Amino acid sequence: MRKIEAFNADKESFADYEERLRFIFVSEDLHDESVADTDTEAEAKRLELATKRRATLLGNCGSECFGILRNLMAPKKLDACSYDEIVKAAVSYFKPNKNTIRCRFDFSNRKRKSGESFHTYLNDLKKLAADC
Repeated sequence: MRKIEAFNADKESFADYEERLRFIFVSEDLHDESVADTDTEAEAKRLELATKRRATLLGNCGSECFGILRNLMAPKKLDACSYDEIVKAAVSYFKPNKNTIRCRFDFSNRKRKSGESFHTYLNDLKKLAADC
């Protein structure tokens, strides 16, 4: 199984981290779409895949994030929570409160810096626009 760097709230949102994990799940065949049937055997396979996804998330998120997730899910133990429950709690917890007026101000005042490539400037504008 491929490793993914530990979650760092200063660098990315938890939703972005989880999206990167989903790409690993696809490459490792741990996604639900890999099970097409609806019989009992297929349901057991889906449960096994969900358990592996949860283990991959918790094993790679880093000690600080793991502690936060354990506290968020208390009194339930993490192994009793589904992958989706953990992700939903984490996205909610790590979602920063954005001041819309400040975001619009930052977007409006972003000027292209001397020597900055157009693509870097455009990427920054898109990132700023996402919060407006």
